[in-house]
Amino acid sequence: MNSLSANQRGALWLLLSAATLAAMSGFSKYLGGTGIHAFQIAFFRSVFGLLALLPFLVGKNRAPLSTGRPFLYFVRCAIGITSLMAYFYSMTALPLALSAALSFTRPLFLVVLAILFLGETIGWRRGLATLTGFGGVIVLLHPGAALAQNTAISPDGAAAAVYAAFSMAVVLLLVKKLSKTEQPVTLLFWFTLASVAGTAWPAAMVWHAPNPLQWSELVTVGLLGSLAQYAIFRAYQIGEASVVGPVDNSQMIWAGLIGSLFFGEIPDGVTGAGVLIILASTLAVLRWR
Repeated sequence: MNSLSANQRGALWLLLSAATLAAMSGFSKYLGGTGIHAFQIAFFRSVFGLLALLPFLVGKNRAPLSTGRPFLYFVRCAIGITSLMAYFYSMTALPLALSAALSFTRPLFLVVLAILFLGETIGWRRGLATLTGFGGVIVLLHPGAALAQNTAISPDGAAAAVYAAFSMAVVLLLVKKLSKTEQPVTLLFWFTLASVAGTAWPAAMVWHAPNPLQWSELVTVGLLGSLAQYAIFRAYQIGEASVVGPVDNSQMIWAGLIGSLFFGEIPDGVTGAGVLIILASTLAVLRWR
């Protein structure tokens, strides 16, 4: 590893994150098929995320937890919790590759929100790429879109995936504003704590007592989510975002492989075209100004 450049090491960390998130999606989808609701999965993911943060909150080097911006934290947490539940719901309701592809519309929403609320301007190439990306969503969700085995795409699942991408774009703008005065661990702690509290009631409403195998899978989802979060942090800490960022798109490949190997999900040609359009437009948005 020491012989690799910083960007190469960052890319490897992000590749690990993409594979880990895809694996987490696979376990989540399997759990959804065994009677464990997405809200329960989101709750346990939050619980294990909080446990993973504990080492940073004790001892002499613990992160500061106080803040002078409670209202922004409240808004960030409220939107983030609904985004988290929508994200897990989309994973249990949609083919994995489709869910991953729709989640990658986040940069497209970010461009639009930055124009509307931050007054940013973009070049014509980036604007065209953004419009093309949303066109890819229409192609992806074309009327009659289905898997080869004639399993219709869930409208609720698709709506949840699009909402999760949009709301996460809003959250990223709020985090950008908060990060001017707050430390990353402080931001992460309050959101994770709020997520545990915010997902507890929805999880209780749909509670299904897990059996021993399901408990082990829920633990696996929590561990994979925490590992992915750490890998993302390390990737952007080591490498340049503009260089290593596109590696994150490999998540769609991993998700497609897991979906086809373990769930028999084989997208039709039009759906595949929609995925490629979103992938290409997202790469263009990240690289063009």
